[in-house]
Amino acid sequence: MENIPDFRMLGFFLESKLVKGSTMDLGTNFLYDAANSRRDFLPGAVADTLPALKKSNLPKLLQAFNIGEGTEMARGRAKTISYCEGLANLTPEEKPASCPTSEKAMAKFVSSLLGQNVELLTSTVISGKASAVSGPVTVVDYHTRSADIEATPVVCHSSPFPSQVYYCHRLSKTRVLQATLEAAEGGRINAVAICHLDTSWWSSKHPAFAALNVQRGTEVCHWAAESTLVWVRNSNT
Repeated sequence: MENIPDFRMLGFFLESKLVKGSTMDLGTNFLYDAANSRRDFLPGAVADTLPALKKSNLPKLLQAFNIGEGTEMARGRAKTISYCEGLANLTPEEKPASCPTSEKAMAKFVSSLLGQNVELLTSTVISGKASAVSGPVTVVDYHTRSADIEATPVVCHSSPFPSQVYYCHRLSKTRVLQATLEAAEGGRINAVAICHLDTSWWSSKHPAFAALNVQRGTEVCHWAAESTLVWVRNSNT
């Protein structure tokens, strides 16, 4: 879990601390840098022609996107390929997982786990300057978006690659919350939070435990980065 690219620097908190009027920290990478921001998917027909995301195919993939070997860009792409190739080594709590390279592939993966009636949640700056949300924020309101912990959400993390590649995985024993937050400089954020209700399978060295001064197994929540997609079953039907 701690190896997911956007996970280590998010603002961790306990759900009990999510109270109207309270002040919270979004973390250092709520707003993603350009390398990890959401990009357009390749058309499905084009994405299907790419070599599989495997280390053995790295030279071919770099050539396909005209990226020089040994460059910083090449190293970033190699890291994405490493994550995707390591899907088989995930814990049972994180499986199944996928690295979709097209909109069609993502839809197929999400629907295989949640069905066709789904809703996409993302953290979004809804007013004010994006740069204004880097500091502490005040909780204006919040509500639960996935009360049924058996209906495990699917989370997709944007990964460094010339075209859009997501690292998508199921999250067991979690609850998804949505909050309206206000920055000190006046900006407002519609933020998505994920609460992991059972962290007993996490590494004891996970940064969340030190940040919150809690033991492994304790419920841990964190904000979803702006570039992360959180899929839940539609609760309005």
